[in-house]
Amino acid sequence: MDAQADPKRQVVDREETRRDCPVCPNTVEDTEHVFFNCIRFEEGREKLHRQLQDVARPENIVQLMLADEKN
Repeated sequence: MDAQADPKRQVVDREETRRDCPVCPNTVEDTEHVFFNCIRFEEGREKLHRQLQDVARPENIVQLMLADEKN
């Protein structure tokens, strides 16, 4: 079986590429952390929240993006 297609290998690869956030202690730097929580991007998030007139969260981000497209 091709190593790329092997689900077990994909899990291992994913674990090997995980890394901690360089700013937030004891926090894995994943997509959700960067977009919604990391203090490095707080200023950008605040600007986005003002533009959207709402707070972007994982559970509403798609809805906000679609609503913004209509405007």
